Amino acid sequence: RSTLFPYTTLFRSSIIPGYILYKETVLTKEEYDIVKKHVKYGYDLIQAIKPDCALGSFEQYARDIVGYHHERYDGKGYPYGLIGDNIPFLARVATLIMTYEAVTKERPFKKPLSHEEAVLLINNEKNRQFDPKVVKAFNGVEQEFKRIKEKTKGAGINARHRQIVDSDLVEDNKLTEEEKKDRLYKLNELIN
Repeated sequence: RSTLFPYTTLFRSSIIPGYILYKETVLTKEEYDIVKKHVKYGYDLIQAIKPDCALGSFEQYARDIVGYHHERYDGKGYPYGLIGDNIPFLARVATLIMTYEAVTKERPFKKPLSHEEAVLLINNEKNRQFDPKVVKAFNGVEQEFKRIKEKTKGAGINARHRQIVDSDLVEDNKLTEEEKKDRLYKLNELIN
């Protein structure tokens, strides 16, 4: 598992207000639009820091993963709607890995899937969300995913990160609905 993935999660979490990130109900269209902006922000941040990324460099790989990990193999992803091999290869791999991690982790709005359910979901999304070659490779090592998931349960930045976000949530929850809407509006203005 790449050390980059926790940073993509931390970056996303740092720009998305806590009351959206840990909302226990379905997001509104406005909230979802804000969530989707983390991809472009991350890409632009890496591009600003290292605009002349050499082909094959860590920076180029990081930029590709951060910038394209929500693209789908069938072209229905975001932010660009890229299709198939037009999506950078490492982003196609990262999409599968991040999806596995997301669906097997408890969320405020859903229970985690078992490893077996996650494997089934990933195989059902072959040629839609996921590159079939990446799914084939995953199937060859899926037991390793299970082993790592069991070994690292509760580990990582999650506890500390959640503590930080929880302090933001306390502040967010003090806001009135009008203040939240105003904050969303200002955040959208900043993003666009």
